[in-house]
Amino acid sequence: MKTFARTFRAVLTNDLVRAKAQSVGIVIYMLATLVSMALGLYLNETQQVKARIVYVAQDAVQAPSSSAELDVTVEATEPPESLLVKQRYDAYVIPQPDGSINVVTLHSDDFKAAVTALVADPSLSIGLGQTTTGPGCQIIGFMKLSGSPLSPDHPKRARSKYSSLRLVRKVVQSYELIARVTPHLER
Repeated sequence: MKTFARTFRAVLTNDLVRAKAQSVGIVIYMLATLVSMALGLYLNETQQVKARIVYVAQDAVQAPSSSAELDVTVEATEPPESLLVKQRYDAYVIPQPDGSINVVTLHSDDFKAAVTALVADPSLSIGLGQTTTGPGCQIIGFMKLSGSPLSPDHPKRARSKYSSLRLVRKVVQSYELIARVTPHLER
C-alpha cells in the first residue's frame, strides 16, 4: 500500500508541475471557452428571425407587407428553386385565381402553415425563429464550432500522445512482437 501511495503522490506531483508550466495557456483557453459559451447563449436568445419569402404577383398591391416575422419580396415570375436550396429565400408564395395561395418551401409542413397564416394576417406573432433546444445543446454546439480545447475533436486532443489510433498501433506492434518471439521460445 505504501508503494501505491508513493507512486500516486509522485504522479500527482508530476502532473501539477506540468500544469504550472502551462498555466497561462490553460487559463487563456478556459477564458476563451467561457466567453464563447456566454456569447453563444446571448446571441441565441436575442436573435430575431424573419421568414424571407417571395410573393409572386404581377402587381405589388396584392402582396402582404413586411412585418416583424416576415420579409416580403415581390417578383413578377417565380425564381428558380436553387435560391431555396441556397437559403436565400425560405418560401415562394404564389396566389391562385380562386383566392387561395400555394406555398413552395423546403421546410416542414408546420413552417408552410405558419407562412400561410402570416401571409393572410402579417400582424400575427407565430415565433418562426424559436428554438426547441435547451442551453446545454447550444453550449456544446458552440464549443464544437469555436474549436474549444474542451471539445472532443479539438486538434490538440487529436495529437495527444495517448490518442486511440496510437494506442491501437502500439497494441498491434506488441502482438506482432509476441508472435515473432513465441516460436523461438518454444524450441
